[in-house]
Amino acid sequence: MTTIKDIAREAGVSCGTVSNVLNRKGNVKADKIKRVEEAVNRLGYEVNESAKTLRKQVKRTIALLVPNMRSRHYIEMYEALCANLRVYDYDVEIYSTDNLYEHEKSHIRRMISANVTGIVSFPTYIDSGELYNKIPESIYLTLVGPRPMGMARPYLHVSFDYEQIANDISDHVLSNRYRNAAIFIDSVRFSDTFKYIITQRLTKSGVHVSAFDSTSRTAIVRAFEILDQGAPYDVIITSNTQRARAVRQAYASFLPSKMPEVITLSASNTIFEDEYTSVFLNYHKLGNLVSDIQINAMVKHKEMNNSFILNSEGISKKTLSLPHFLPKRTIYILAAEDSCTGVLPKILPQFERRTGLRAEVSFYPKSMQRQALTEGAAGDCDVLIADLNRMGGQPNRLFLTREQAPELWQRLHEAVDPSQPYFPDIGQEHLCVSFNTACQMLFYRKDWLREQSVKRQYYERFYRELKAPDTLEEFDDIARFFAQEYHTAPQQLYGASMSSFQSPGFWPEFFGWLQAAGLSILDQNGALDLCQAGLLKEILRYFQLLQISNVKNTKHACSGIDEFVRGTSVMSIFSTASAHMFNDNQYGPIVDCVACHDVPGQRPVVDANVIGITVGTQRREEAQAFLQWVYHDSICNILTLLSGQPICRASTQNTEILELYPWLKYFNRNVEAGSLLSERFSGLAVDLEFQGNLLTALTNGYINPDQLESAMRRLQENWRGAGEGAGR
Repeated sequence: MTTIKDIAREAGVSCGTVSNVLNRKGNVKADKIKRVEEAVNRLGYEVNESAKTLRKQVKRTIALLVPNMRSRHYIEMYEALCANLRVYDYDVEIYSTDNLYEHEKSHIRRMISANVTGIVSFPTYIDSGELYNKIPESIYLTLVGPRPMGMARPYLHVSFDYEQIANDISDHVLSNRYRNAAIFIDSVRFSDTFKYIITQRLTKSGVHVSAFDSTSRTAIVRAFEILDQGAPYDVIITSNTQRARAVRQAYASFLPSKMPEVITLSASNTIFEDEYTSVFLNYHKLGNLVSDIQINAMVKHKEMNNSFILNSEGISKKTLSLPHFLPKRTIYILAAEDSCTGVLPKILPQFERRTGLRAEVSFYPKSMQRQALTEGAAGDCDVLIADLNRMGGQPNRLFLTREQAPELWQRLHEAVDPSQPYFPDIGQEHLCVSFNTACQMLFYRKDWLREQSVKRQYYERFYRELKAPDTLEEFDDIARFFAQEYHTAPQQLYGASMSSFQSPGFWPEFFGWLQAAGLSILDQNGALDLCQAGLLKEILRYFQLLQISNVKNTKHACSGIDEFVRGTSVMSIFSTASAHMFNDNQYGPIVDCVACHDVPGQRPVVDANVIGITVGTQRREEAQAFLQWVYHDSICNILTLLSGQPICRASTQNTEILELYPWLKYFNRNVEAGSLLSERFSGLAVDLEFQGNLLTALTNGYINPDQLESAMRRLQENWRGAGEGAGR
């Protein structure tokens, strides 16, 4: 068996150096780290984690006790704990009590014997305090849900705000003017506050309320018993999707024509359970909260707070009521071409089944939007989906106004939750709303940035930690370091992948770079100013990065995401509009190694489409039905799932979507921190004539850097000579 002494002899270093490298600590030079790692690989040495644990007399384990492993929310919490705690070398083990007190007691005995570091538990019974008081105070204890009675030892209590949830549900029931309601919850461990508030509020408002309880195991049987009551319930409120499913199955079997609205507490926003009205409880967020507190206590030795109460993600009205049009008619949609609008033809058959309306969609390239709309194409359609960056001052000419169609405007704003669109202001006076949204983000290879020998060599050169860059200077240093001095693997060729001049992604990338540097092609008065010293200097630095990126060695129309997806670059900044490429099989080998971060400077370029009812439509009611349908939760989620571009904020919390696009967890924050390209750089940024001239100047400057200033000056003079200035 290979020992540390064997490795030390093979690498030509001391045993202490080997120990420091294996345990990732100590001030070891990069060349020694590399020699030790190579020796470990040659000799096939593996660290004996069990022996390390025995020496420390502590099992670095967090035990998670859940009622069962079938419910999605317990798995979500387990995944969140694992992702956060494993960074600090803690394992997370999950145990199921099957809602049995004896199982819970047996598991806790075993954990105490194993001397685990911490226990996170969903207690089986509300009066199980005596059981948890037996856990030594040296073990960190977190209890989720209602507080157990009789607790004497210190513990962290975490729960959702069931008072807020109960009030949200009560508001929903009252707004729909339901007269007969049922509550169907867990009889053992669910919040009494939840049941009490709903019963009190609804009863005071004249709603008849019936309560039904059951354990998890008897939920399906109890659901059939609810039917025997003979009351025509308008709504049934359930505590989880298991009970909601049981209710719908019971009604579908015996009383399908009297199916009530079913409200449930759901683990997360899901796509394929749109028959329920759901209140979303974000257990992934709960897991992140618990793990953060555990880390502060176990690693940073901070005192654990006594209690945390989380809000729900809000109520989602899954039911969709649309008019049905007879005889069959056709509406016409004109859409800017991108990955999200390209999904529409796949789902339009569902719209036809729901409404009897046939929808035909035509596309135009975003770069040709001004020509497409100016030439009157928008007048031949009922619904227009246009690039917000290229809209200019055209909304009045393109979309119906509130004054022209007040009833339609009111219906649109009732159907679309004003908190969900990313740009709610655009619909204040027009019958339109923001559609799919994208923004720049930094994507990087976390495995290469965490390599021990790489981190040490980077520190020896720059005297700072190797991590995802927060500034353009750090981005520049990392790109040069990997491209010129260090290759962590044979396939790694570039420190950063970037977009070439001819790529559609070049302009947002280039203007985004200037924005991150706090620069603009416009002066303080909004006039074109291409000869600023700081601007020219930053462009030259951008050119230098292009020289060491994939742009130098690949075809002239490559985009920043190309080499990154292939796994040949360390990092890249690109728009999330390219997210669909992450589903390419080519991306598979590196999918687990990719992480995302704010763009350097934290001012990303944002892009968005706007969808609305056109001024010239002769089918206003039909167009209204289409907008109501396309902005429904389930349709928004499907569009986001297939394209990677969020339609509304709720889509960024969807379970199935986050599995494909985990970077969406940071999306809302980035959109709020960024700005539209048109807001920052005026119409010049999207004017085709100006783009062509600027591209020529930049290309000449890239080939001959000494000629950049003169090329930009000529463009500046020609533009002023045209007498149009920045308002052209």
